[in-house]
Amino acid sequence: MSKIEEFYKIVENWAYNRGFKVVEEQNGTNSVYINSFLITINASQGPENRLFSLLHECGHILLCQDEKRYKEAFPGVWNGIQDKRKSRSRFFRVSLVEEEMMAWNEGLNLAKSLDIDINEDKWNKHKTDCLYTYLRWAVITVGMVHE
Repeated sequence: MSKIEEFYKIVENWAYNRGFKVVEEQNGTNSVYINSFLITINASQGPENRLFSLLHECGHILLCQDEKRYKEAFPGVWNGIQDKRKSRSRFFRVSLVEEEMMAWNEGLNLAKSLDIDINEDKWNKHKTDCLYTYLRWAVITVGMVHE
């Protein structure tokens, strides 16, 4: 087992100890389903990017563990969850991008707390690629967004 695979298992165990199951899906998405206690990881990624994606999804778990703090930090997302009509607003989109950025930060902090060595250049490239998709979504579809 490679070092990256060992690190992946450490993070997978961290998630498991919090009640989450990690499932890899070929050509799947990198997502966390908080209420279902499920993390999906795109198995089509290389091993290092799978590790980075898993850390990021665990970052979401850390952000969501305190509902009051989550509501205060990401009010646009919270409002959009409560009322789907509000999920079409700029406020929702900006708040969601903020959450995504924070989840990357939390994921990197988790790696450090678990003594996982991260190649920060590769981490930053993967993070940038992923965040860019959210930024494009937030801006390109702005014409479809309710003010």
